[in-house]
Amino acid sequence: MRPEEVDDLAGQVVHRLLSRLLVRLAGVKLTTALPVDSDFAVTAAISLAVDCQTDSDGDGIYILTCTYSVSAVPTEDGEGPAEDREPAWTCTVDIQGQWVIRGVGDLTDDHLRAFAAKVGIMALHPYARSHIQSLITESGWPPYTLDVLTPQDELFIDSDDPEQIDLSGITLSTT
Repeated sequence: MRPEEVDDLAGQVVHRLLSRLLVRLAGVKLTTALPVDSDFAVTAAISLAVDCQTDSDGDGIYILTCTYSVSAVPTEDGEGPAEDREPAWTCTVDIQGQWVIRGVGDLTDDHLRAFAAKVGIMALHPYARSHIQSLITESGWPPYTLDVLTPQDELFIDSDDPEQIDLSGITLSTT
């Protein structure tokens, strides 16, 4: 799907939103060793899951869950490649955003995925950044802050065609 098509689909959903967003921390897991003075290589991955439930009026409760998995591996010399070492810390945070969408019945799966990729993740990312930074700092490690997502399209580039956006990795369930 071309980036302009994704923008258009997401925009169609935005026009139907009621003006409120509920954000909640749905889950947190932190595994950590004792803090040490070392440099670290940090890796982060984000996955998205959408659940859209339709009520009797035809409106939809749209719930986006962003799962952030972040780990830091020491990079000290003499200990072998980073992939052979245990992480100093690993943090998984599930952030959920809930929107109400008017007349969700005629929206396609592509509409719902496009909204997640273009709007939802951008609305929830600052909350995830804040929670992860607080958890890591409060556990005694030096502060770590996730990068800002600009442009978020890079998360969804089609590996076969870099000019296209692939939204198929966004899990979708509708009821």
